[in-house]
Amino acid sequence: MAAGDLIVADDQYEVNAFLMGAAPVLMGETAVEGWDTITVKGSEVDLDLGDGSVAGSDYRGSLTITLPIVILEDTEAEARDTLELAKAAWSPQGGVDVELHRQVAGIHEKVTGRVKGITPVMQYVTAGVIPALCTFRANDPTITVVSS
Repeated sequence: MAAGDLIVADDQYEVNAFLMGAAPVLMGETAVEGWDTITVKGSEVDLDLGDGSVAGSDYRGSLTITLPIVILEDTEAEARDTLELAKAAWSPQGGVDVELHRQVAGIHEKVTGRVKGITPVMQYVTAGVIPALCTFRANDPTITVVSS
């Protein structure tokens, strides 16, 4: 199965064959940060002996995307099993870039970069609930439309 093929509805995300936005891994699209951000890498140089600077070329910087998820299972054991799947998907792949896919408003898009980990909050694990924050760094800030 190709990357992104698990997505079947809006407000779903996928990385490393791990689907978010459908049970048991829920998320809110409105809480995702960084995907639609434009950052600028400037190459201005401050003047040593005068006021101001010399402007150089500006380029788009990488995107840091954060995705809040909630693992919602019936038991603590099931929640911990799902967390292990999430940790595997969000673990570094060494020097290998991966694709992060999303579908929003009927448009399927992807960015390429590196997973940067997951931070779970284990306060509610006994109830089968684990909120977590996942981080992705799209070193190439190009957003590619896969289908619409």
